[in-house]
Amino acid sequence: AAYVQVLKAKHPVPIFTGRPPLYPGEEPTDKDSVEWQTWQIRANKFAAYYLTGFRPEVDDYDDDNRDDTLRYDWPTLCQYIDELRELKQNRNSCGSQMALRRFDWIH
Repeated sequence: AAYVQVLKAKHPVPIFTGRPPLYPGEEPTDKDSVEWQTWQIRANKFAAYYLTGFRPEVDDYDDDNRDDTLRYDWPTLCQYIDELRELKQNRNSCGSQMALRRFDWIH
């Protein structure tokens, strides 16, 4: 036989190191304040961490195929969590079980 098939015994599992960013808390009402700017920095760090770890990026797998529309900020995280909630509600839809697991890991 000229060909050999090798099966991996283990699937690669990402391991998060270090401490995750703290939840930024409620958004301040005054967007012109220093508190809001500080909150926005913390919220975007929090969002980038969880979007990088849990949002699948199926079309963004090498340098020649980068999706420049992907964002890693607080509004994007909120939108992604809303999408997971919708999939979680409809348990018969494709991907709903995986969405349920992702939602549970994040939430």
